[in-house]
Amino acid sequence: MVAVRGQLAILMPQPELRHAYVGRAGYMFPRPDGVVLGGTFERGQEIAEPEPEAISRILANHESFNAQLACRA
Repeated sequence: MVAVRGQLAILMPQPELRHAYVGRAGYMFPRPDGVVLGGTFERGQEIAEPEPEAISRILANHESFNAQLACRA
């Protein structure tokens, strides 16, 4: 068995979001208690401490992805 660490960013609930996605930007799942954003996967990492830089990357990736979607609409 190998330890794997992943980090999440949880946003405030946004009931208007009715879609989820998984892709290069990471993944997003809206839930009643918040919007789950993810995108890290670190094989062999046993330390569970959050890394602010990783959270910043997750947020930036999703912001960029959603901006691209808005341009296509």
